Amino acid sequence: VGTMKIASFNIQRMGSSKLSDKKVVKHLIKIFSRYSIIVILEVVDKSGKAIDKFLQELNKTT
Repeated sequence: VGTMKIASFNIQRMGSSKLSDKKVVKHLIKIFSRYSIIVILEVVDKSGKAIDKFLQELNKTT
């Protein structure tokens, strides 16, 4: 039986400008990859492109 880890993060205005910083993305991926389920609060990306790109990067590591 495996363990499921659940987390919630408020990234404080997580949008395209924050996600364009490679250091920020690398750090978030390092943290998020520890969890099975993640809730991200305060996503501010009307187009949805920045968060989609971030999720693609995250999924490459898991």
